Amino acid sequence: MTKAFLLVRGPLAAAGAALFLGLAAPALPAAAAELPAAAARADGAGLQPGLAVAYVYDFVRHLSQLGGWKQAEAGPPLPQLDYRSGEGEVLTSGENNGVGANIQGFIHFDRPGAWLLKVTANDGVRLTVAGQQLYEDPTVHGDRDSEPLPVSVAKAGWYPLEMLYFERKGTATLRLWWSPPGGGEFQIVPAAALGHTGG
Repeated sequence: MTKAFLLVRGPLAAAGAALFLGLAAPALPAAAAELPAAAARADGAGLQPGLAVAYVYDFVRHLSQLGGWKQAEAGPPLPQLDYRSGEGEVLTSGENNGVGANIQGFIHFDRPGAWLLKVTANDGVRLTVAGQQLYEDPTVHGDRDSEPLPVSVAKAGWYPLEMLYFERKGTATLRLWWSPPGGGEFQIVPAAALGHTGG
């Protein structure tokens, strides 16, 4: 009897080998989100530093439970998304627990190419750039990193950014990282690359 073998190469082969050996399969590369050039502002004229934020106060367990945005309270702009406050104040809300935040503004990609974003959050979070949802981790959890989130930027410019976030109780973390085209380590998105329209 003749036996036939199928030779598989690349990431699928690695995943299959891991499963055969009882190991955790490596994550396959995610498809890059293509940001439409039409969504970009050519420059930051008229933008103010940081990201706008509005707060609601409730002890929820899921992003879908956040509401009351018509009565939300505007908070001081967030210079960066680099918050790991332990059991202290959540972002700029003035509260330590039971906080929901709707964060809006723009992120500046200074050149076209393949960018990577990453989110670290505790608790729930959703990230949307140029109308495309890149990531959601909607429930209560400890500090957790997203997988690298590939973004294809066809045109340099300022792209709309929105993040929905909540912290129920205990510790709070919200960080946004990036790695520019060409690779390199992830770094917190700098303040110079974030802006909002104000008003």
